[in-house]
Amino acid sequence: MTFTYGGLRVTDDAGVIDQFGNTIPRLFACGEMVGGMFLGGYFGGSGLKSGAVFGILAGKSAVVSH
Repeated sequence: MTFTYGGLRVTDDAGVIDQFGNTIPRLFACGEMVGGMFLGGYFGGSGLKSGAVFGILAGKSAVVSH
């Protein structure tokens, strides 16, 4: 598994935020794409947890926004 230490800014419901601070309609992120998760370092298994937690949030948000 690979990941970014930066990643995308997201809302509490996993919506992706653009460079102007606006949520991009119908675009969600989860897992290693979510920014801020690994800024203090990486611990084993955290990518899988991030994918599971933000994946659920993104999935629910996508259904609601559709």
